[in-house]
Amino acid sequence: MQSKRSLSAIAVLATIPLLALAACDRPEATPFAPEVPARAAAPAPQAAHAFVARNDTITGERYVVRFNDDTPGHEALARSLAGAHGGRVGYVFTAVFKGFTLILPKQGAEHAVEAIRRSPRVKYVVADEKLDVASVQGGAGWALDRIDQYWSQSLDGSFNYFQTGAGVNIYVIDSGIQGSHSEFGGRFGNLTFTSVYPNDPYQDCRGHGTIVASAAAGSLGGVAKGATLNSLQVIPCSGNASGSDIASAIDFVTRYGQRPAVINLSLGHALAWYEAFHPDEDAIRGAVASGVHVVLAAGNDGINACNFSPARVAEGITVGAVDQNGSRAVWNANESSDWGSCVDVWAPGSGTFVARNWGGWANDGAGTSIATPYVTGTVALILSERPALTPSYVQDIIKSTATGGLNYPTLGSGSPNRFLYSPHTQVTIGGYNAICRAASGTYTWTMNILGGGDVREYDWYIGYNDGNDEIYPGQTNAPSFTQYISTSIGNFEVVASLYTYGGWRTIHWPVSIVEC
Repeated sequence: MQSKRSLSAIAVLATIPLLALAACDRPEATPFAPEVPARAAAPAPQAAHAFVARNDTITGERYVVRFNDDTPGHEALARSLAGAHGGRVGYVFTAVFKGFTLILPKQGAEHAVEAIRRSPRVKYVVADEKLDVASVQGGAGWALDRIDQYWSQSLDGSFNYFQTGAGVNIYVIDSGIQGSHSEFGGRFGNLTFTSVYPNDPYQDCRGHGTIVASAAAGSLGGVAKGATLNSLQVIPCSGNASGSDIASAIDFVTRYGQRPAVINLSLGHALAWYEAFHPDEDAIRGAVASGVHVVLAAGNDGINACNFSPARVAEGITVGAVDQNGSRAVWNANESSDWGSCVDVWAPGSGTFVARNWGGWANDGAGTSIATPYVTGTVALILSERPALTPSYVQDIIKSTATGGLNYPTLGSGSPNRFLYSPHTQVTIGGYNAICRAASGTYTWTMNILGGGDVREYDWYIGYNDGNDEIYPGQTNAPSFTQYISTSIGNFEVVASLYTYGGWRTIHWPVSIVEC
């Protein structure tokens, strides 16, 4: 664990009024001092990486071939196997596993696949699968107002946040993002991927990816308003995405994406009994093992999420949808949120405020597709403060800081009673900021914690303003600190630290010795 005294923290509070809701007036907290922001080293500029599928790899019989992990020269082997059977290579997997997408002429495809399966270097060959988007339509906006406070608290018409997601890259694997929309302000990275027409990841003819991106990182409707968005286009204007394209996009992010990185996957499909292998699930596991955070939609089929792919992948954070009453979201007679023990957390998924691909906004975002990016944005907030946290640690944060109070009987057997809580803890110090030179004596300072947070440990000391040397060590595991002060020491500072979900946060409170 890094020393708590070598760290400072980010706590830039922003409170935005939600549309159609009046923001509450908040009194100034005096004489509190703001938490000193921690500025991580600026990330190096992201190199431009792009993948555009060739026309002849968009049609045909498609398969995913996975090699054994110890296969040498797998790129050359992919070309050799494909060529030997009259096929073409679509995408070569390198980062999440070794393999490739194989496109074969329809005639003779089955015989070619059986021959390739017999290669000693091949782990499996599976036919490509189709994954549908996981969204429907709904009612009125409330999501951001709900996730920044405990469920038991009344909505206050505002969204409070102390981080913005700056420095974090969100990778939206979807139908594209409408890049011209003012919701995004041009906050786009240099990594792009497209495997479907119109081969422009910042044109969204379907509209789904724009909705998802706006909930994750939009300037009005999003959680992480400073995060960088990257579009990976795998969903066509009509029809469904292919599992091979999704796996390829995940590999592309894992190979070239700038860290810290969060992938949003608001798509999936119900499992069939005959499906033994799932390359997209393998790709998720490989990405997480490489330090990429992945957030998954639970699905909209009203079934156990453990029977929905890729929601069942334990390495990702799987998100179910609830409505404004805290009940499992039901949108119509055929569509409701999936449920069960594979759901890690619930988030708003009915009638949320989202950007639309035609350039405006609407209060009609619904589905686990929409619930998922609220968690993606929250992961970005966490990583903007602590960029080195591992995916498993962040998953634990999301679950341990979640609030209860949902309508539990509606959630489904085995489901957790956990609703997303966007971490936005602000810490200030209250107490003396000046002491008369003739008034040596005992003084008290207190930490004031706004926005909740799981505080596990406190530490205090008195030091010189230059940050060197402790004058009074005085460590105490309590939110307040009392110390005898001899004014002969001159000006000093009170240094307070606390350990929360993101690690140690440190606040410096300068105190002047003055003539009275």
